[in-house]
Amino acid sequence: MSALPRAYHVEIEITNFTTSWSDGLAMCALIHRHCPDLLDFAKLAAPNVTPVNRLSEAFNMAEKVFHMPEVVSATDFIACSNDERCIIAVVATWYHRLNENRNFKRSSNRLGVVLNRAVTAGRHMTAYIREVYNLRNWMKSNLRFLEELSTFKDIQIISKKLNQWRKKEKQKRSEAICQIEFMWLNLKGENLAWGYRTPNPPTGFEFPTIYKIWLQLEEMEKVCAKRIQSGIEAESRKMTHLEKFNKKAELHKMWLLESEQLLEMTSQSDARTSPC
Repeated sequence: MSALPRAYHVEIEITNFTTSWSDGLAMCALIHRHCPDLLDFAKLAAPNVTPVNRLSEAFNMAEKVFHMPEVVSATDFIACSNDERCIIAVVATWYHRLNENRNFKRSSNRLGVVLNRAVTAGRHMTAYIREVYNLRNWMKSNLRFLEELSTFKDIQIISKKLNQWRKKEKQKRSEAICQIEFMWLNLKGENLAWGYRTPNPPTGFEFPTIYKIWLQLEEMEKVCAKRIQSGIEAESRKMTHLEKFNKKAELHKMWLLESEQLLEMTSQSDARTSPC
């Protein structure tokens, strides 16, 4: 996401509502943006200052100057930094309190925009991850199904099951992969428009990775289709050979019949010409 305040050449980047807030700099930056004289931001941003000290300073200043209640202690804030609901609750509390003060309304409105955008981006990312999770599980399961199907010897069974799979399973999931691609492009577009960084879903949930699995699925589908085609061609060759064999057998049968008739005629002729 875009940088929040820039102070003393220190840029604070908010990329999420969890780890981005755990070091305390973001909370200090909120106060510094509204009242630059309240905090020595350069001192607090020094590497030797602990997150607990930064947060304690920010919380104390917020309570003293802006009359904000200390919702959680600095230690508890760090402990719950993996829970975005906790972080959003604290930041939202600060936002509403700052908004009550007319002197800070302009700054708090900016904070509100950042907060709303972050929440919106978070919701879109959550929806994207949920869709990818469902599709990824389906693809892995059906990849195994197609791999097993490709080993069947009965071509008719392969053909029947593959056609059923295409109608009942793949058709719906083809729409899902298109929807996921749209969601991914929408996430990237939103982040670009808002000046945020490229969306960073969990490892394995990026659209290019998901699409590679989809291509593997389609490749295995082609393997099954080739098995069916090979089986049809083999059956066609068998039928051709059978037809040739039947024609030869029919010719041989006719030859035998003609030979028998010729022998019978020869025998009758010999019988008439033989002396009594």
